[in-house]
Amino acid sequence: MDTGETGLPNVEVRLAGQNRTVITDNYGMFYFPLPAGTYSLQEIDPPGYQSTTSNLVSVTITSGMVKVVNYGDYATAPTGVIMGSNVIRLLDLCRAEGIDVVHLRAKFRKDKSDWMVRYLIQDTIPCVAGTAGAKHFDFAAEAGDEPVIIKQTFDGFLNPELSSALEAAGKRYLLVAGLVTSVCVLLTAAAAAQRGYLVSVVEDCCADKPEAHVHTLERYPFVFEPVTTGHIATQHEHWIGQLARLP
Repeated sequence: MDTGETGLPNVEVRLAGQNRTVITDNYGMFYFPLPAGTYSLQEIDPPGYQSTTSNLVSVTITSGMVKVVNYGDYATAPTGVIMGSNVIRLLDLCRAEGIDVVHLRAKFRKDKSDWMVRYLIQDTIPCVAGTAGAKHFDFAAEAGDEPVIIKQTFDGFLNPELSSALEAAGKRYLLVAGLVTSVCVLLTAAAAAQRGYLVSVVEDCCADKPEAHVHTLERYPFVFEPVTTGHIATQHEHWIGQLARLP
């Protein structure tokens, strides 16, 4: 595990070929008492997680030996399950009201040529092309000619296509939503604010670890205003008033 991480509880680990299974404890620990030999251990990804390491690990132990096996997983929906119904409502509202939709998606090459340096050091990254981590949720798919912009950074504006799309459409107010609240959502919203956009983060269409999600939404009122999907319509006049005060 990386420094500061805790293990995942209630994860199934199987001793392949021997019909033996254990479940990780509250600290993400598991234990198989075994005689000397070579064994294959298989982790079963828990719901809402995808592996960053191989699920099947071969280990050889001798008498009296203790062998530590770590599995890596990242949350595809860190608060448990990102509410697809909220995203559907948000997209339906935008499309019905003529609010332009731009899709930002992370995707990295398998050869690591476009990985950020910290990921190179860790030798693992989510959202690798051709893997499940790079797939978007079906409910968040683009419709019609909505632009899809691929990024290899936390801040979506580091791909100049995003600025070009927004400037071409004459946008000044942005609604930002997605994964994860404290990283890609926050850094993209902050970059937008620094480029002269007013920003609201649609909080019920974002996800993160619960404490990080709440902290981000409360900590940065000078960067963005939080809003829920159900209050976008009622906030419209408020946002128009804010825009009117700008030069």
